[in-house]
This record gives sequence, C-alpha cells and structure tokens, in this order.
Amino acid sequence: MRRICVITGGSSGMGLEAAKILGKEYHIIIAARNEEKLKKACNELKELGIDSEYIILDLSSKGSILNMVSNLKLKGNISILLNCAGMSPHMGDYKKIIDSNAYGNVILNNEMLNIMEDGVIINVSSMSSYLTPSIVLPKRKYKLAFKNLEKFKNKLYKRCRLFPKGVRSGVAYGISKNFLTWFSIAFSIKAIERNVRVIAVSPGNFSTPMGTLEEGEAKKYIDESVLKRNGDPKEIAYLFKSLIDSNNSYLTGIEIKCDGGVFAYKENKKIIKEIKGE
Repeated sequence: MRRICVITGGSSGMGLEAAKILGKEYHIIIAARNEEKLKKACNELKELGIDSEYIILDLSSKGSILNMVSNLKLKGNISILLNCAGMSPHMGDYKKIIDSNAYGNVILNNEMLNIMEDGVIINVSSMSSYLTPSIVLPKRKYKLAFKNLEKFKNKLYKRCRLFPKGVRSGVAYGISKNFLTWFSIAFSIKAIERNVRVIAVSPGNFSTPMGTLEEGEAKKYIDESVLKRNGDPKEIAYLFKSLIDSNNSYLTGIEIKCDGGVFAYKENKKIIKEIKGE
C-alpha cells in the first residue's frame, strides 16, 4: 500500500519545497485555500516526476477540515501530516487568525490522528511563539482545547479584544503560534496511542510569500540574529524530511527552532557583546 504525505499550505513556500523532497518517498497530497495555486503547484511537482494531487482546505473552517479528512479516508495509508498552513497578521482579522492557527489546528490534528497510524505529525509554529510577551499570553486557557474547544476559542477572542483594534491581528498571531507549540507537545501524549509522533517546528524569517508580507517587521529580527539573513525554504524542507525519517523515531513531544539564531541572539545579547569584545 502506498504511503501518503499530506501537506497543508503545500501550494507555495516551505510546504511546496517539502513536497519536492518528500515526493521521492511518498504520494503527495497538498492542501490549501486557493485552487489555482494548488493546480500550479501540482503541475510543478508533475514536471519533477512527483506523484501528487490536491484538496482545497480552509483551516479556519471546521466544515472544510472535516470534508478534507473525509476525502482522505478514501486515499489509503496516511503516514505524514506536515501542517504548514496558517495565517499571518496581514491575512485576516484576529478572529480569522485564531480560527485558523489555533482552533482549526486542534480540529485538524484530532481528525487526522483518527485516520493515521505509525506516522508523524509536524505542526509549523513560529518564532513569534517566543517573541510575544508572556503577559499577553493566556496560557492558563490553553488546556481548554482538550476540554471545551468552543470555550477555548472564545477565551482567545476575549484576550485579543483587550488590545487596540490596530494590533489585535498581531496579538492573535503571537497567541495562536504560542498555543500551537504548547498544543503539539501536549498532543504527542495522545497521539502515541496510535504510534504517531508529534513535533512542532518554529521557523524564523523565510523567503516565502507569507514571509514577504512580513518583511517590514522581520528586518529587525534579521539584524538581531546569528545568521543575519532570511532562510531558504529548501533549508527547512530538509529539516522536515529529517524529522520524518524513521531514524529519528525517538523524537516526539518536542519543539525545534529553525530561526537562523534569532532566539539565541535575543537570549544572549550580553554574552555576544563579550564575545565580540564590545
């Protein structure tokens, strides 16, 4: 039976680059909102000799998620969920971002786990998970995602409404990505019942369509990083491949930063100055 890798957000950026690499071992199913981009991506994969197909997915819609999973049940052995989909602050209001990056991800992970066995889930978070001030984050409410998902969503809405309208989308993004990191680690305990490993990856600034939308805000983080450049989507695609590989089967319930040293620089500014003799 063929093994299948489902890549949300697979029509461009790091998701598409991952499809090009993983397509050598798996049948690829890419999922995203824009059908034209999905068709273009599948044609690009076909030219590389990669067997692929697409499914339309709006991660902010429960109905869309359930429809996708229902279709996937008919496809065969789903081994991998590489979950790259998400919304940045420039792509929607605070509710849409919470619905997609937090609420939708909980539904997606749970529904996909029901049709997976002996596989890997990788949830793509963000370095924003660590750059959002702790006082902003409603961490005590995160556990509601396992108890009462609707109440969880409304609590996150409420936290965002504490801030001025102009910054709510940014606040929602930071909260949702911080939650996704936390959730991935916690969810690994449930997922192992089906022998599925769960890992969170937190990217920094990458040269992707979404990254382009964030160029203004991203520059300051590039300047204060170890590598002082954007990442190439191919670089994180190879990380995904390594984490999925069965030789890394002891890895689960963890989060890995792939940020060019942004977090290291932020946490060690004093040491960096000493190293440079400043």
